[in-house]
Amino acid sequence: MIGELTPLEISILVGLVSTLDDLAGRPVPSGYGVGMDRRRVLDAREGLVECRSIRCHASNRMQTSRAYGDLDRRGLIERVALGSGTATTHLRITDDGRAIAEQLRAEAARDG
Repeated sequence: MIGELTPLEISILVGLVSTLDDLAGRPVPSGYGVGMDRRRVLDAREGLVECRSIRCHASNRMQTSRAYGDLDRRGLIERVALGSGTATTHLRITDDGRAIAEQLRAEAARDG
């Protein structure tokens, strides 16, 4: 399946796992003025990452949105709409998506 992924889709998967691992590993912020940071950490611990927080290289939002849809249809991510609207605000990686992302990260580390 990795051979079927576009460079943008690969970037999204790897970026999603990296962002998720980074946020979930942080301590939960507390105190005044840390509401959004606290929410991001708590969401990550539930497996959710804001779309705009993902570190990937996208040329425009339309391409990125299309890539999210393709990855969702392949069962590698789930798009989640939190709040009152129907627009995708967060992503959740599936077990299959995480396995592919981890394989890609391992290959990148091995290739240097």
